[in-house]
Amino acid sequence: MILKGIQQLKRFREAQQQYKTPSVEQNSIPSNSEGSVGDTILVNTEGSKFLYIKGQGEWHKTQLNKNIGNATAGLTTTAATGGSTIPVSPTGSIVAERTANQFIKLTWTYGTSTVRHEIRRSSSPGASFVNPGTELTAAAGTTSGNFTDNLTSLAVGTWVYQIIFYNSVEVNFIQYVNETVIAGYIARSLGSLDDASNDEFPYSENQLLECAEFSDISGQSNSYVNNSGYFTDDINFSVNNSKIYGNAQGAAVNFYGSSGDFEGNNLPDNYANGWFSQDHPDGDVNDDVILNIDDDGDIIGKYSARPIAPGFSTTATSNSVTVNLSGETYVTRYWQVQLDTVNTFNSGNLVTAYVTPSVKGSTSSANASGSNTFSSLSGNTTYFIRVRAQNGTNTGSPLRSSVYSNIQQQATSTSAAWSNIPNDFTLTAFGFNGSDFSDLFQVTLSSGNGNTNITCSQSGLNGNLTVAMSTSGDPGTNLLNYNANKTIVHSGTFTNQTYYVKFHYQRNKSINNNTTQDVTFTNSTNIDESLDITCVANL
Repeated sequence: MILKGIQQLKRFREAQQQYKTPSVEQNSIPSNSEGSVGDTILVNTEGSKFLYIKGQGEWHKTQLNKNIGNATAGLTTTAATGGSTIPVSPTGSIVAERTANQFIKLTWTYGTSTVRHEIRRSSSPGASFVNPGTELTAAAGTTSGNFTDNLTSLAVGTWVYQIIFYNSVEVNFIQYVNETVIAGYIARSLGSLDDASNDEFPYSENQLLECAEFSDISGQSNSYVNNSGYFTDDINFSVNNSKIYGNAQGAAVNFYGSSGDFEGNNLPDNYANGWFSQDHPDGDVNDDVILNIDDDGDIIGKYSARPIAPGFSTTATSNSVTVNLSGETYVTRYWQVQLDTVNTFNSGNLVTAYVTPSVKGSTSSANASGSNTFSSLSGNTTYFIRVRAQNGTNTGSPLRSSVYSNIQQQATSTSAAWSNIPNDFTLTAFGFNGSDFSDLFQVTLSSGNGNTNITCSQSGLNGNLTVAMSTSGDPGTNLLNYNANKTIVHSGTFTNQTYYVKFHYQRNKSINNNTTQDVTFTNSTNIDESLDITCVANL
């Protein structure tokens, strides 16, 4: 135990001697024959200071830099007196960009000798970072990466970011520092119109569609122009809570009136219907917006430049599907409607239609409507339907499109068929202007769309063959209800409809007749011509 204690004390004394403050400062380099292991000497040579530490049989030195009150301690080298090894100084870069009002994304890249880094933030441009304050992250790091700083309530202002790169020699010394500054206000261009006299003016409340398409107004002498040099305090453009400025320091703007930036069309100072395109910096056209901005730069209205998919409902007959659409169309030029027999919309039966909304492209386009009927379809078949909204003049290659709606399915009914059509029969009229009524027939249509019509041919007939029909019962014998062409009005589609039908033949004076007349039952494309009525008049 005594021997073990002596050994521990010896090791402690050796460690204490290695880390104690040097007691000797001299101008000459010690020789390897001098000193013991762990001795330290501070040497002044050629205007620089070196700390020499005695190892086994040789001295090692470390160059020292004076503390000048900044974060960069300078280049540190290590070498043995018998030779020289200078580690490569670490390098790297950092880029800062504001991705939302309170979010700043920092992206770094390492140089060849960098192994880790730290990122620090300051609200004072040009700060020394001696006391770094908020240290955002400390990491072993990778050769490249990014970190998003959430400023929360600190969003407005100018911020300085410092990234400190380290090499593998000594982590206690800052080897390389790179700083980047991001302004408190964010640069954003605004799209407007320019006339033949180079007078600029905004889009109006009835030109939202062209504003969203960053385009000219058709039939007018103007062109789209992108205006740089504007800034905002809110990348999200919160309505009634954000503003446009004239520079990164928040200079006031004057948009309208005789001296305004957009004085074309003689707009007054209090003009409130000016709209501007805003091209999002991420390059995704679906992130663009259009902004309603007043004379002082206040954001008083906003719509996404990307259309919103409409709602829709469907109805069907035996051979058609009708799609009824409705929704807002502030920035919508067309509604695309697709119908297919598979819900992946990639079969050979896929049909695409484009519907022009009833209103579009204005602040009054909150409730547009439209419809499309797909005809000549197969009966007793399930069809899948989806819709989306789009803008741009090319329907097949839109500028922006909404997401597709939820898929709905609609089945067509079994192919429509007439049933209980009566067999051929004869009506006989006797005497002067004699007449004859038929029996009451109940004729059924399994499915239909729109009006139903019964037509009695008058070709070659002496006299009149007429028909009366009802959906509720016997139409009676009142001749005011009879006509050679009789129609029952239906709204939309229906199934299993029964018609109560009677026919009447009226002889023309005493003229004899013996002819056969065609009778046609019609609903949309469902036609039956099987009934023939023979009209006889004699005596």
